[in-house]
Amino acid sequence: MYYLFVLFLTIAVSFNFAQSKKNQHREVVHQHKEYQGIKNPVVKTPKNLYEGKVLYEKNCASCHGNKGNGDTPLGKALNPKAADFTDNVWKHGSTDGEIFNVILEGIPKTSMVSWKEILREEDIWKVVNYLKLFQEQGKEVYACPMHPEERSNLPDKCSKCGMYLEKLEKKEK
Repeated sequence: MYYLFVLFLTIAVSFNFAQSKKNQHREVVHQHKEYQGIKNPVVKTPKNLYEGKVLYEKNCASCHGNKGNGDTPLGKALNPKAADFTDNVWKHGSTDGEIFNVILEGIPKTSMVSWKEILREEDIWKVVNYLKLFQEQGKEVYACPMHPEERSNLPDKCSKCGMYLEKLEKKEK
């Protein structure tokens, strides 16, 4: 009987250890070195940033919020809660390749699903470019070339002429 108890205890401890190792992937900050070197093939033009914004608002904002801070009712209700893109620590790495992989494949055992059947790879790269801007919010200013008074902290279109807003150089702010 004693040996059965020890055997049961050993199996239980091993199972709990294995489960904690499995869950560790999503609970601690880590990097994915195999994706770090992947470069984003989509150039950060005003048009591509705007298209990334539109894709983000359509597909991501319900959980992550329009400001990227994960502070929506749905985002807060998730377990784990939706990622905050405005902070400097991203659990699964912050290189373009790592972010692309998270969107493409999703994160197992979370509400972050794979988007590879929904979005084209080029569109995912546009979303990656847009996501990286959340860390820059408040630091960058975008303005319309024709209407310089039309400004935003994120890429958008001019409300007067519909042109894409372009990032201002620091001296013009």
